[in-house]
Amino acid sequence: TVNSGTGVVTLATVGVFTVLASSAATETFTAGTATQTITVNKGTQATLTLTSTSGTHGTPLTLTDSGGRGTGAVTFVVTSAGTAGATLTGGGTTVSAATTGTCTVTATKAADADYTAVSSTATTVTFA
Repeated sequence: TVNSGTGVVTLATVGVFTVLASSAATETFTAGTATQTITVNKGTQATLTLTSTSGTHGTPLTLTDSGGRGTGAVTFVVTSAGTAGATLTGGGTTVSAATTGTCTVTATKAADADYTAVSSTATTVTFA
């Protein structure tokens, strides 16, 4: 949208936009027009953090995260089964450990119409 009083252009979505500005003739100046193409790229999501970092072996640990932006789905990957012998369970929303120890898990929030994808760092999860 363009504020006709101030000339401020507000773009509310990702895309390529062409703005056409025109000015009527005055006693001093002739009429004129100008165009400008503006590209609005997807934004960068906030840092994504895996927040479930400890559990008990033999009991599935529900994986949780915080951060990111937008509507993209969050998925989890066991990046290293580690000494706990961990595996992703529960349709990808829990991690189970065969024994006490540690594993590493990464969370990824998918891109959506407005934001690029973001992944957490590989996070150590400890099982007692």
